[in-house]
Amino acid sequence: MSTTWPLRLRRLIQETTVYFAQCYELARQRNLASASACKRLMAERDEALLDAHLCRREIAVLRRNRESLPHKKRPHYSPRDRFEILQIMKLRQRSIQDTADCFVLHYNTVWNWTQAWKSKQNVGIFFGRVPWNRISDGIRWAVHELRRLCTEAEFGTRSIAMHLIRSGIRISRSSVQRILREKKKPSKPPEPAAPEKEQESVTPHSILRPASIRRTYHLDLTTFDLLFVRFYIAAVIDGFSRKLLALKVFPDAPSTATMLRLLRRTFAEFGSCRFLVTDHGCQFRKRFREAIKDNFGVTLVKGRVRRACTMNGKVERFFKTLKLWQRIKLLFTSERSIQKKLHVFRRWYNTLRPMWTLGMRTPEEVWNNVALEAPVLIPEADPMKPAICVTKEAFEGDPLLPVLDIDVVWRKQLAA
Repeated sequence: MSTTWPLRLRRLIQETTVYFAQCYELARQRNLASASACKRLMAERDEALLDAHLCRREIAVLRRNRESLPHKKRPHYSPRDRFEILQIMKLRQRSIQDTADCFVLHYNTVWNWTQAWKSKQNVGIFFGRVPWNRISDGIRWAVHELRRLCTEAEFGTRSIAMHLIRSGIRISRSSVQRILREKKKPSKPPEPAAPEKEQESVTPHSILRPASIRRTYHLDLTTFDLLFVRFYIAAVIDGFSRKLLALKVFPDAPSTATMLRLLRRTFAEFGSCRFLVTDHGCQFRKRFREAIKDNFGVTLVKGRVRRACTMNGKVERFFKTLKLWQRIKLLFTSERSIQKKLHVFRRWYNTLRPMWTLGMRTPEEVWNNVALEAPVLIPEADPMKPAICVTKEAFEGDPLLPVLDIDVVWRKQLAA
């Protein structure tokens, strides 16, 4: 004999139950739309009672599921839920035993919570840990001041964090983003903390990730239009330090011989490399490959067709920075004046633009193997609060090339 119910019987029970429920709901909706205030009140009360009954059924299901679990495998209540349980116990005027039975807890657990609340000790079990690592008002002021001074599209939250780290203050990019979301700028000056050891990163010795300078150079071309005139700009970048070795403008599309002369001057000034990464341009074909191999011993490396931009991504990222600056500075100028401005941009890029991928160092510092001092974390409760001064100047008269000076004067220096 089968112990399962027939399908027709199950469908009959379900359809009958749904039919009566819909009829009851229809009658209630008519009462809610009635002109009589008494009928509307009775319908609202009936709906509230039904909703409370369904909530009790849901809570009973959850309680039975929790009771079926072993005691050690039951989920723990968060600090906020513990505080809510104590409040519900007071509002419901329940005893400790009734509260423990309601929330599937042991009597001693609820009793320990009440004692901890009365003794005013270990309140962290109700409100969580105290945020000891809150950033000081001085650092928050410095972040807002840097954003006010530098509103360029290229100067983002990562750049603000890099400049603060270079000045000796340890802060992350997410903290800078959180501070800038604040509406009110703090008015108090800054504060300090204990330095932490820097983690040395190990870079693989490959073509795209060299472990030393003069191993991989990147060469590429870009164009920009001034009204009806198109100029070409060639850039040579060291793959390890990101140092801009050459930046040259051409009135027409450069030829293979022009690119070879540019490389010859670059190698004479900074030294030759082992690999040269380019795209599949017409200047970098068989003649160019053989010339740099025979004359300089350099191996030409190209990415796959239509994917060479990822192979030469370092110089492509540089062109993005250049074009953000070039939109205004290179308008209505001649080739000679453009080249002078490019020399200024090259000096600023190498000496005053830190990069996140270089450990907050500038290309010139990486090229010369200059190490930065370990940044200091400044908590809110530190008594030795330093003074922070943020100033901005234009590099060689160019307002789009900022020179930021973050002066941190510690209280020990002021006392001395």
